Amino acid sequence: MDGDVEILKRIYDRFNARDIDGVLAVLADDVVWANGMEGGHIYGHDGVRDYWGRQWATIDSHVEPVSFSIGAGPVAEVVGIGGGVVSGSFTEP
Repeated sequence: MDGDVEILKRIYDRFNARDIDGVLAVLADDVVWANGMEGGHIYGHDGVRDYWGRQWATIDSHVEPVSFSIGAGPVAEVVGIGGGVVSGSFTEP
């Protein structure tokens, strides 16, 4: 489990550094990633690359993981604290 947690920490370190190739290097080809911006899930390396590219273009986010739960099989849950600055223009409803 310690090795799994270290991998997860590295993923978030690379996310915060905007190093998508560093993230994808340790993710399975068929990764399923939670889509925190729009809901649902993202599938595969191309999906993660596209999702994070869109996210980084919209918000300058930073996430610090605070707890990890490694489940049976290839499942992990990460609880993090994050924040960011949204870029772009806004319109009133």
